[in-house]
Amino acid sequence: MRINHLHESIILFTISAVAAIAVYFVDPLQRSRQATLIVEEMCCDLRAGNAAKELRKVAGVAATKQSVVNREIQITILGDAPVLHASLWNAASKAHVRPVKLIVDGRVIAQRND
Repeated sequence: MRINHLHESIILFTISAVAAIAVYFVDPLQRSRQATLIVEEMCCDLRAGNAAKELRKVAGVAATKQSVVNREIQITILGDAPVLHASLWNAASKAHVRPVKLIVDGRVIAQRND
């Protein structure tokens, strides 16, 4: 009887370990990158929402979170997704918020100089 319980425990442990490994490698948000887009003219939640909506249309963007007070949009990029930084910049412009600075993984990638 003890052998059966031990055998069941080993099987359950193995299945749990395999599932944990699969989730780590399959779930792209586990290996995501972060970007911050600093913008001007983001006066209200409506405009911020429109900008976030446009940014989520860019291939490789997993999620966005906007802050009207800080005039920034946090962008989660799928880990290995090739995202053109110009696409993020243009998406914000299309939503009528003026991009000022794009920071990806702590590095300034683009900045408006006018």
